[in-house]
Amino acid sequence: MFFKSLPCEVTKRRSAGVQNAHMKNRGAGGTYKDVVPLAWDVHHDFDVIGEAEFEQKWGRSKQSIRDCAPAYQQLWEDSNDSLA
Repeated sequence: MFFKSLPCEVTKRRSAGVQNAHMKNRGAGGTYKDVVPLAWDVHHDFDVIGEAEFEQKWGRSKQSIRDCAPAYQQLWEDSNDSLA
């Protein structure tokens, strides 16, 4: 639930449609540490369309979004520490 409470990394919108988007799929060794909150439509495009089309549509490269994963991991760890 933590990630669903955050705004989308790309649109900055907060909505029930924000998803935990894996930046490295589980089959490739991705874990809960490789997650960024993305709105449903952004997440869909991230997974489906090519890099150039994505950047043109959303104004961000896919790599710039992947690079955000460590910061969200830190937020998640900090939120869990505050619950302890």
